[in-house]
Amino acid sequence: MLCYTPAMIGISDRDFAALRFEAFGNEVLAPAVHPLRAPLQVEVFQTPERVTLALAEQAAYTPVAPGFRWGPAWSTAWFKVRGQVPPEMAGWPVALRFSSGTEALLWWQGARKQGFDENRDTCLLLPCAQGGADIECLIEAACNAPLGVTMFWWHHPELMRRWSEERPGRLECCELVAVDPVLWRFREQYDFARRLALCLPESSARANELIRGLREITNLMPAADPRRGLERAAPLLEALLAGRGGAPATTCVAVGHAHIDTAWLWPIGETRRKIQRSWANVLELMERFPGLYFLASQAQHYAFCEEDAPALFARVRERVAEGRWEAGGAMWVESDANCPSGEALVRQILHGASYWRDRFGERGRQRFLYLPDTFGFPASLPQIMALAGLDTFITDKMAWCERDDFPHVTFRWRGIDGSEVLAHLTPGMNYNSSLQPEELRKGEDHIVRKDDSPIAANPLFIPRWLQPFGFGDGGGGPTAESALRAEVAAQVAGLPRVEQGRVDEFCTALHAARDAARAESGRDLAVWDGELYMEGHRGTLTTQGWLKRANARAERRLRALEALLAAAPESATARALLPRLDRLWKTVLLHQFHDILPGSSITAVYDDARAAYAHLEEELQDALASAARALAAEAGEENASFLVFNPCSHSRSGVARLGGRFALIEDLPALSAAFLGAANAREAEGGAAVSVGRRTLANAHLSLTLDDAGRIAELREKAAPLAVNAVFPGGALCPLNQLTRGALEVLRRFRSSRIVERYVLDAGARRVEIEWRIDWREERTVLRTLNAANVRARHWTSGIQFGHLLRATHQNTSWDEARFEVPGQRWMDLSQPGLGLALFDDGKYGRSCLGNVLGLTLLRSPNFPDPTADRGEHEFRLGLMPHGGDWRAAHVPRQADELAEPPIVLPLRDAAPPGAPDPAGASEPTRRAPFRLAVREGGDAEIACFKPAENGAGLILRLVERHGGLTRLRLNWNLPVAALEHWPESRATAVTLSPFEILTLKIGLAPPEQSPA
Repeated sequence: MLCYTPAMIGISDRDFAALRFEAFGNEVLAPAVHPLRAPLQVEVFQTPERVTLALAEQAAYTPVAPGFRWGPAWSTAWFKVRGQVPPEMAGWPVALRFSSGTEALLWWQGARKQGFDENRDTCLLLPCAQGGADIECLIEAACNAPLGVTMFWWHHPELMRRWSEERPGRLECCELVAVDPVLWRFREQYDFARRLALCLPESSARANELIRGLREITNLMPAADPRRGLERAAPLLEALLAGRGGAPATTCVAVGHAHIDTAWLWPIGETRRKIQRSWANVLELMERFPGLYFLASQAQHYAFCEEDAPALFARVRERVAEGRWEAGGAMWVESDANCPSGEALVRQILHGASYWRDRFGERGRQRFLYLPDTFGFPASLPQIMALAGLDTFITDKMAWCERDDFPHVTFRWRGIDGSEVLAHLTPGMNYNSSLQPEELRKGEDHIVRKDDSPIAANPLFIPRWLQPFGFGDGGGGPTAESALRAEVAAQVAGLPRVEQGRVDEFCTALHAARDAARAESGRDLAVWDGELYMEGHRGTLTTQGWLKRANARAERRLRALEALLAAAPESATARALLPRLDRLWKTVLLHQFHDILPGSSITAVYDDARAAYAHLEEELQDALASAARALAAEAGEENASFLVFNPCSHSRSGVARLGGRFALIEDLPALSAAFLGAANAREAEGGAAVSVGRRTLANAHLSLTLDDAGRIAELREKAAPLAVNAVFPGGALCPLNQLTRGALEVLRRFRSSRIVERYVLDAGARRVEIEWRIDWREERTVLRTLNAANVRARHWTSGIQFGHLLRATHQNTSWDEARFEVPGQRWMDLSQPGLGLALFDDGKYGRSCLGNVLGLTLLRSPNFPDPTADRGEHEFRLGLMPHGGDWRAAHVPRQADELAEPPIVLPLRDAAPPGAPDPAGASEPTRRAPFRLAVREGGDAEIACFKPAENGAGLILRLVERHGGLTRLRLNWNLPVAALEHWPESRATAVTLSPFEILTLKIGLAPPEQSPA
């Protein structure tokens, strides 16, 4: 017999011993956990649809045996399982061992009991079986793995081949097994000790202690029947794990978690089943492990469960009331944070917190925002959180930065307005942890290295950290093995102390430790000021451009609908539309999930999204028409032909298309409506002049000339002496937009794609707009627009949600270099004294400025995970505006709003036949404004929303300062304001907003006067 030594195979003595222990655990201990086995009879019913239990019970089944292949991908197979407990299993705990090679859900006695997947194939059925007991159950199998049907580089080639087949499902096993729970626990502890020895320094006393102890324990257990040595070995193993070490350096708070992407490599319809499987798993584990706590962090998932599985939801409610199941995380879904508007981020929290509070009472109260997998976070988020009553932010994603290591674990996150929240970046760098020893040591190493540095300027160190554990992304959650590890790790020398608990209690402990340490030392935690930029996934700012634009349009139209309803708050229409408004918002919020809106999901997800947004657009148009008619009736304008609504936060003049004609509507106040007849459209056709040449456009403010390639050869503000274009060496102007109404149209061909750019200049406009129509047929290609300005500046400015950020135009540091593309909203500007250039968009988010070149990414067509991404037809608008060098004085944010939010024209009645008299006549348009907003010169305010209150009592007006300075404004009410929270009742309200302040006003209205008897 040939014997190997460590030297012969080139590994250390410790690693050689660990290999022996691994083999002993897998080949001796693991099989002995199930000493008895009995096959079961299996029949199958296959369907391409997701069907109910009732339909599955009525279906015809066909007998099959292990080895049966089934499919195709995304289909469903229901397995009917029958058998009896053999007499020799009497008195044993008996479990069902099943694998369909896919995800599956066990239905036991008519209820959802547990999920099966690649991480769990055993479910305990009978704690103490009776011989001859009948076994009958149904198993609903989905032909997909936890990560859908997509294979990654880490998967085995055989698995990749299997999932490329027509029938990738496999009936791998279906049997009853007797379970030895004592040996099972011993085997898991044995493996835990082995892994701990491997992750400690090889020369450490603790590693040697573990190796010696495991060798002694292994020698006590006969390979033929390891149970005979269990009585002596089990106490030795418990003592070995406890060790003789001192107090742990840190405390890890472990909470069960099943990160379920609301869609990613599977559609939303499959997510609804993943929720049921994962939550059934957790509920079963909670019966076995009384110390287990669990966090499920998306309100939408609870709503899905409540609708799809009421009995399962009732069990969840019981655990929430008990306190071991935590309904927390604050948002409706774990949203993307780069592309949604500021108001959408508010609504994510509003709808999430409201749902949980309604369903779970005090247990549903929110205090932390949990976004473990979102791709970066805007600098306005701390204020949004603070105003929503959230004091703690938790994520993991900053650990994914590609170049720069984020320097903190627990810190103060300061927003653009100065608001601060406590932030915690889970140092284990994995929200899908299995709680293995190496993961626990990694988390402790990170928090000590980052927060307990001896040379840190503010060495306030809180030795407490959070570790979510359980299989995730595709769900599943904790296994019995990881739940046991959470118990075992509570007192193990060589590891941090592990406690199981709730996340909100973890937050309470963090804040208390900070307060105590601050009081004692006078020092505070480190501060991170500004955005949390994630150096990765930059393509998510552009991909699926149609959805990003549809989302932005839906946000704008929901805001407009709410403002129209608030302008006629007592109308029956307003009251009737409130429930629909809630549902429409939730559709938008759902599709803002961090793998849907960013464009990182599979084709099926976007097929579903297109259908959802087509229906949403129809509903929004119908609701807007109803709201317009209600407002017209209240204003006595039933005979008007059109309502023109100004969705901007300032008074504006603009061109609107009325019945096929253009009308110039002048001086329309913020969120106000003008009522017009068809004659108004005809009379307004003349307008102020725009001159159009073969390659030139000009109005009173701007002139534009195109070159032979259709680029902007020169763009000039007439009052300025210089063109805004950059200048080549030698003096020639560098064209803008490399890649009406007066209008010029340019047709381009690029490879297989067709690009039409239409340059539009309106009368009186200070910006030129570019309407793009693109038929994009490229793959693995990015389309960008680059605009080189004749400006020298070390910083550029970009709009973000509820404010703006200043960013470097250079790449002096690795942090600057890594920000080759950054998120932004609506506008970007590069200025020097005397000259500046602003670039506007209506739903593009990836932007850059290196040196003097403003760049905006327009389309991106990767092949993974959706090979159809951004292929096809696109329409969007950009704008360019030269100005005198001060973007505030040039009202750049207002110009951006005007481009993104043109006047909304709503027909109030069918068009009159040709030659028929116009009932509205040709009189001057009448206007209806719920208030007039007057802003003092130098300031600027955004009206984030004006809407009926969620409970229908009164109105909500949300204002945001966006210049970054003090803004004084005055609201002159045209509504019967009876009460204004924090202000005396008045027909006018004076308000001063501090830099970037978000102010929400709650407005009470006087009851309508009673009609005389």
